[in-house]
Amino acid sequence: MFILYKLFLALRTVFFGSFLLATLICVNVSSVMAQSELYTVTDVEADVTAANALEARNQAFEQAQNKAFSILAKRMLSQDELEDFEMPTGLALSSLIKDYEVENEKLSARRYSANYTIRFQDEAIRTFFSNRGLSYSDVASKPILVLPFMQTGRGTVLWSESNEWLQAWNEARGLDGLVPLIVPIGDLDDVKDIGDEEALTYNWRNLASMVRRYSASEAVILIANKMPGRSVGEERLEVQIYRTDNRPAPEYVQQVFQDFVKPSLDEKDGDAPNTLMQERTPDTYDMAVKKVMDALRQDWKDRTALASTERASADGVVKVRVQFQSLQQWAEIRRDLERVSGLDDVEIAGLSQREAYLNLYFPGGFERLLLALQQIDMRLLVGVNSPSSPEYMGGQSAQGGLYGYQNYSQGADDDIYELVYEHGASNSFKNMQAIKDRSYYQRF
Repeated sequence: MFILYKLFLALRTVFFGSFLLATLICVNVSSVMAQSELYTVTDVEADVTAANALEARNQAFEQAQNKAFSILAKRMLSQDELEDFEMPTGLALSSLIKDYEVENEKLSARRYSANYTIRFQDEAIRTFFSNRGLSYSDVASKPILVLPFMQTGRGTVLWSESNEWLQAWNEARGLDGLVPLIVPIGDLDDVKDIGDEEALTYNWRNLASMVRRYSASEAVILIANKMPGRSVGEERLEVQIYRTDNRPAPEYVQQVFQDFVKPSLDEKDGDAPNTLMQERTPDTYDMAVKKVMDALRQDWKDRTALASTERASADGVVKVRVQFQSLQQWAEIRRDLERVSGLDDVEIAGLSQREAYLNLYFPGGFERLLLALQQIDMRLLVGVNSPSSPEYMGGQSAQGGLYGYQNYSQGADDDIYELVYEHGASNSFKNMQAIKDRSYYQRF
């Protein structure tokens, strides 16, 4: 059973030129959908027993709202911010919801259960956090491919059925969100690209091919190893995290630990020696999965957090030029700009048949904008045609007059960057000095 409830839906279509009318209607619809992914919480379970079915249903929705907002807050706020965070309730919470869906409804005389997908209003959520003085991250990362290796007495294993660490990741929930995580399916292509014993000796070209196949930004190698615990009767699961982004060899980043009690013979009441361990091991691995998720996402939050004061000022603007060869390519560029997380507005200052000048309004600083653009495969380059270049004096571009842009580049302090759309970028972007990209991780 599938039911769609609409609280309200506001769709704003912006037209940048009459010659783009038909294309941009479709572009804007898809971009609104893409932007909402960060603010969508899926598979929220609710199960309530009450005096009657109607009351149970109403309480189930309230329960789902609370769960969904709690998940969203953990997704966007740092651990420090969450410690003193107070949840909204009642109408205050309902006003933040855009719409929701209900699946798997089960109804009896007094009990109601269902799975909810709840979509929150992005601007309302950002305002809610800012008004409470909270720093939050609204820049979604590209997916990360996780490779869970298990250390054994004879080396590492990845694709083996005995790899409990991989099994835990396959069963993990909450892989979407601010930093989406992808677990490989382990088909023939995957096995060919990285083998069981190649955790730290992989062929980087093969791994790069695998990363592209999963549309990820990079792969993270997670090597789990069981070892003695700090106390008698305890064991420890140690997980080492290695980064692989655009480098021929892995780089160690961090390790996380998960302690668990080693079962004794008395506890097992004569059962086989591994019975209790088989019951406890899944919880141990699940908790280790969560710790790794938290570590990866906390680093991203630290790098992309927006303070409430920065949001209040909202005066960050970057001026860019983007070139395109066709109407279709311009539509693709516009669509992807709408997908940039945290981008307040894209203002077109000038437009011709082959290029556009844009103002990107993005609170939180230039480095934060660079990271956000990188997540949709866009880059800012230092253009050879700077604001002081004679080619830009008077607002004339290399390809003729630029409508409405005559006075845009006159300010000596106004830098105009080249915005590179990597899927089909023009050759004129070659040989420009690229702004040095920062890798996905910094040291934790």
